Amino acid sequence: MYKNSYDLWNRAKCNDCFQFKNSILTPNASKETIQFDVYYMDLLKCVNYTNGSIPEKLCSVCLDDYTTLNNYYASISNENEKIGVCMDIVDMMNTTRRFWSTTCCKYRKHDEYIFLGTTVGIFVLTAVFYFLTICFGEKKVPAILQQSRLAESLNHVNRVPETESESES
Repeated sequence: MYKNSYDLWNRAKCNDCFQFKNSILTPNASKETIQFDVYYMDLLKCVNYTNGSIPEKLCSVCLDDYTTLNNYYASISNENEKIGVCMDIVDMMNTTRRFWSTTCCKYRKHDEYIFLGTTVGIFVLTAVFYFLTICFGEKKVPAILQQSRLAESLNHVNRVPETESESES
């Protein structure tokens, strides 16, 4: 049981939550953990302060605190690994992201009028261009060239000397 607990402790990088002094683990929180807790508590205070308000207001008021916490987490973690920092911080950040995405992300609305207008405008201009090209463009009839054949060329060459020989006679 000790080996399983020890393995779990190491895989969860729990040592990263605490300070080492003289290569000995202390019960004091690490600098990263303390700073993360400060940003996390700032976000919780903001959420609790605006808890009675509608979620749209909560999201706009607390966006800076959430962004600060998320950016700090990204700076201390290596998100390419399964666990970049101690598991307690990862767990708190996952819970925060889940709360934020279910509460605030559904209220994000982006004005897509510019994109849609541009798309429709380009489509209309393209359709008008092709319509005008069909209606007013000159229709060129392809020039059909007579194909010269080798046999005809040889006959022509053979006829020329005969004509010259006839004129000599």
